Amino acid sequence: EKKSRYYYLGDEFPNVYFTQREIDCLFYLLAGYTIAETAERLGLSPRTVEFYVKNMRMKIGVKNKADLLKKIRESSAIDWLTAENIKSSSNNYVVELLDNK
Repeated sequence: EKKSRYYYLGDEFPNVYFTQREIDCLFYLLAGYTIAETAERLGLSPRTVEFYVKNMRMKIGVKNKADLLKKIRESSAIDWLTAENIKSSSNNYVVELLDNK
């Protein structure tokens, strides 16, 4: 049985929740991976990663990926995204990347 998780990004983004897959993609993008590299690591197509990026952009109201990453980096969500909470991810690559930091 697959459980879906939603992540609240904090008071700076009221009523905004990201899915597990969006968080997985965001984690790699924040670490400097390209969309293609993120897709490869997550076993997705680049178009699927672009879809998740578009969803996240729409949720927080920015125009492009660079603005998305900037807004997240400037928020308190960045602390949470780099913390132990992500280790509960079902994605082994994300856990592996965290372990190697």
